Amino acid sequence: MKKFLLALVAALPVVLGAQTVSYPDTVLDFSTEYFPSDSGCTANWSACRALGAPDVYPAWGDNSNAWTATSTTGTSSPVPGREWIVLGFTAPVTADSVIVYETCSRGGTDTVYVRDASSGNWTVIWDTTAYDGNIPDSCNAIHIGLSSSMNIDAVRIAIDNAHYAFWNEIDAVGVISSGTTGVAAGTGISRPVIFPNPGNGTFTLTLPAGWKSCSMEIFDMTGRLCFAQYGIASSTLQIETKLQPGTYPVKLASGEEQQVQMIVVQ
Repeated sequence: MKKFLLALVAALPVVLGAQTVSYPDTVLDFSTEYFPSDSGCTANWSACRALGAPDVYPAWGDNSNAWTATSTTGTSSPVPGREWIVLGFTAPVTADSVIVYETCSRGGTDTVYVRDASSGNWTVIWDTTAYDGNIPDSCNAIHIGLSSSMNIDAVRIAIDNAHYAFWNEIDAVGVISSGTTGVAAGTGISRPVIFPNPGNGTFTLTLPAGWKSCSMEIFDMTGRLCFAQYGIASSTLQIETKLQPGTYPVKLASGEEQQVQMIVVQ
């Protein structure tokens, strides 16, 4: 296991409406990295590439500005098949929710932890099964709401490479302080967020500011319309799709704004 302290990017908070988004400035630990991190954080796909605000998302694909591991299957990891990265904050931050930005081979992240700044104890805030099989590539913003606010100084992202033998890449991790759990209406996000993803067919849709009277259409991989809901006016809405297990493209539209995302029903 490689451990080091590398403070490269100032963790200056970004204020978005009622929310403050903070990004880690320190790499505390990682399993492997494609190229070794250097003092200027210029090494491609190194662990320090996950520091600071997103510089790949909402684009996706193999990009040297994100962190990725040494191998696609985790064979070089201290724990075969598992990869991880631990990102820290020089000054503790208040966390109401956490966003993990996956920008290549999304779906590999199966566990996310946060560390209490006072006790040093780790708490699991996301625990799921990594995507299994050939999932169409796209970016993914995993938005995880905490049950209550926490003062934290580190976030740990764990990846199951055994389920998806390709380059799982993490662009950034954002910690949101909003005074409420989860996503506050119209702040902190620039595009619709569907979570949990993967899920069991019941999802929460959160819309960014300006998205009014939104439509949501879900298709199967043949292009057949499987679910639709129109005139969505609420900024946060629970959607019960009752879809069978599988992968589904989701088309979201509001006025001239359109987004296409992928969801997985398990």
